[in-house]
Amino acid sequence: MIRRNKETEDNPYGLSIADLMTGLLSIIVLVLFGVMLRLAQSHQEKVSPIEERGRIRKEIVDKLISELSKYGDVKIDAKTGDVIFIVGKILFDFNESSLKPNAKAHLKEIVPKYADILLSNSNYGEYISQIIVEGHTDKIGTYEYNLRLSLDRATSATMYIFSDEMGPFNYKDELRSLLTVNGRSFEELLDPEKNEINRRVEFKLRFKDMDTIDSKNL
Repeated sequence: MIRRNKETEDNPYGLSIADLMTGLLSIIVLVLFGVMLRLAQSHQEKVSPIEERGRIRKEIVDKLISELSKYGDVKIDAKTGDVIFIVGKILFDFNESSLKPNAKAHLKEIVPKYADILLSNSNYGEYISQIIVEGHTDKIGTYEYNLRLSLDRATSATMYIFSDEMGPFNYKDELRSLLTVNGRSFEELLDPEKNEINRRVEFKLRFKDMDTIDSKNL
């Protein structure tokens, strides 16, 4: 005669309480696994566009630096990520904001090339939100005085670019709509021991928010 235990008598289908608990635990594990999988997929969907925008920006910047480097020194602002084109030659005499004759000739040579690279439809124009002409000084004198002098230098270079003396060049009107001027006093010396090379202007490129750029146009 087969002896039936209490659990079997209470459960006509022959499943023990342990079997039921094991099954329930398995269902809970599967549900939790599904939730974790959905969360992981959701996180990936959020991260991927950010990574893609970063890739797009790096690709644009790398190409731009490669082209601009043909005509002068180029660097990246470590704080902002802006691309900076350093205008070569000695542009200004001590304590002066008027461009030297050789500086005008240099700007006349490089600005049209610079505008072609930045603003041609097939290249970078749609990605640039602003071009800042920044003036700089040497370390002689007060910060306040040099701040005014550096702004005057940026203004002088900008006015020359759009003067009749400069003459026509491709994308001149487009460049005018993007340019602003700024003065930095002696905050960013290229070489503290060589005052002449610090009397300069730089073109700083600021990019649009990557959210507004259609990556399919690359």
